[in-house]
Amino acid sequence: MTDIFNIGVSGLSAAQRAISTTAHNISNVNTTDYSRQRAEFETRLPQFSGNGFFGNGVQLSAVNRIFNQTVINEIRANASATMQQKTYLDAAQRLDSLTADSDTGLNVSLQAFFSALHGVADNPSSIPARQVLLSQAALLANRFQTLDRYFTEQRNTLNNTLDSSAKEISSLAAGIAELNNSILSVTSSGNSPQPNDLLDQRDRLVNRLSELTQVSTIDQADGTLSVFIGTGQTLVVGSQANSLVAAPLANDSRNFGLYLRASGSTVQIDVTPQLQGGEIGGLLTFRQDILSFGSNQLGKIAIGVAESFNDQHALGMDLNNELGGLFFTDFNTGTMPASRVISPVGYAGPGNFAVNITGVNQMTASDYRLSLAGGTYTVTRLSDNQVINSFAAPGAVPATVALGDGLELVINANANNGDSFLIAPTRDMASQFRRVIDDVNKIAAASPVAFESVLANTGSGIIKGVNVTNTSTTTVPPSEILNGSLNPPYRIEFTSTTTFNVVNANTNVVVAAAVAFTPNQDNNLMALAGLNPGYEVTLAGAPRAGDTFNVRYNTGGVGDNRNMQELAGLQTTNIFNGGSATISGLYGSFIAEVGTRTNAAEINYNATNALWEQSKARREEISGVNLDEEAANLIKFQQAYEASAQVIAVANELFDTLFQSVR
Repeated sequence: MTDIFNIGVSGLSAAQRAISTTAHNISNVNTTDYSRQRAEFETRLPQFSGNGFFGNGVQLSAVNRIFNQTVINEIRANASATMQQKTYLDAAQRLDSLTADSDTGLNVSLQAFFSALHGVADNPSSIPARQVLLSQAALLANRFQTLDRYFTEQRNTLNNTLDSSAKEISSLAAGIAELNNSILSVTSSGNSPQPNDLLDQRDRLVNRLSELTQVSTIDQADGTLSVFIGTGQTLVVGSQANSLVAAPLANDSRNFGLYLRASGSTVQIDVTPQLQGGEIGGLLTFRQDILSFGSNQLGKIAIGVAESFNDQHALGMDLNNELGGLFFTDFNTGTMPASRVISPVGYAGPGNFAVNITGVNQMTASDYRLSLAGGTYTVTRLSDNQVINSFAAPGAVPATVALGDGLELVINANANNGDSFLIAPTRDMASQFRRVIDDVNKIAAASPVAFESVLANTGSGIIKGVNVTNTSTTTVPPSEILNGSLNPPYRIEFTSTTTFNVVNANTNVVVAAAVAFTPNQDNNLMALAGLNPGYEVTLAGAPRAGDTFNVRYNTGGVGDNRNMQELAGLQTTNIFNGGSATISGLYGSFIAEVGTRTNAAEINYNATNALWEQSKARREEISGVNLDEEAANLIKFQQAYEASAQVIAVANELFDTLFQSVR
């Protein structure tokens, strides 16, 4: 009867614990990453008697956590991929909507500015038209600055997000290490049951970690979990957790990098290039593919607009009969050339450099790396890792070296071997774009050179035009166009129908004699005469002997619009990418690139998210709590409990009967 009683008690106890396990499942039906638990039973060792073995009841062998590690690994991999695409997509969509929008983008401001140029070209002496041009120029500058400010804000937001993510990863790592320690303390005897809820808690932290960056794990024999991020950087081993820190990159302080710091150490290891996947991977990819590229491209456009416009404006004449000055910012003045070379954080010298823009049509939107090794400088374009120049360190400084890609390096002081610098030619340059002209009278709409036919001419010479190419006296050869005069003015005198002389109009000295002329086709007279005065005059038709043409400074040419037409023509001039892209075309290609990458990110996000949802659904099928199933189990275990209680009652009744019979 004692055996019957013990058997009943064992069944009662097992059913009670099974009911507790079922109740635990039911109560955690809405708990994230909870793994369903199952009570496992086994028969107690039987008792031997002369007639054989008799059962000794039941015992609870374990409460198992129902999970599939392969599915969990799939969930983490898909989570990393999905969150990377989602983070990238969200940031790209914000930038795409800003740059492509007619109210916030650049195209509308460019169109309004060039329309104002055409307005002055139509009526070059109109003061109101000139005032409209200055207003539109200021609005264009403001648009460049606003867009650049948005890129800066995006970068600052990205840095702050990286910092927050690094702190969260460090907190998760500490939590995993603490749970490792708790699990180890429970399982250290080797015979202890697995702490299912602690394992779930640890998995929950690792799952969140996988949403932040790519994660891999290794289960250790002692029950602890080693966690690695990126391409294998150690984050957690046993109860020791490393931390992740966001700080300015050593070679580019405006951008944050991510550094791994070992527990108890102050040494930080840059792991930025190794971190992939998750929100961090999306942020880093967005920064590289779109944000930095877009900021550089905007700066490139700003430099191109300013330099090409300034160059052409300098070839004109204003209402004061003076040569045109700067219209927009000169990007090769002030601190801008030096700001294009970024020294490593904490660099104390001796290297000192500056970079000038020498060819807008050859510029790229890339950054570059300047390094010195073995006495040789190497310049590498970072967009494709191509070396664009290599040269020996100059013995005497300052020295100037043409790098290629429309750049010129000024070496004020040589660096030490092993030093490396970042060259960012167009970075933040849009923020420096400004209108520097304030006086409407100083808008150089006219050409400074007048080419005129004398009324007494009898031939049919046709003046085709004047092309001014140089008004700077600092170039070689120097220009002969000065403020208010030509130095000297020329007189073209035809000595026959096929020859002419070029005469200094001030001294009447023949500068070039018997220069050949071909009737009825365009003839560039200065080139034919071997002269390079900074302009060219073109004559066609059939002049006769004795015909004379004057080349003089265009004093009083207030109604002349020739230079303004050239300025307006910059709208359709291919001034970028080796002469293959206009201003609007380059900006349009940038918008298209952002749009293409945004669309690709959306497609990739939808694909990875579908895989993530599928893997989560598979986990739910395996590890999720099914209330119908648990309700059935609850009834089953309840009935088992009641039956076991009845067995105990029967045993008790039998014992009472036996006791009464021997009284």
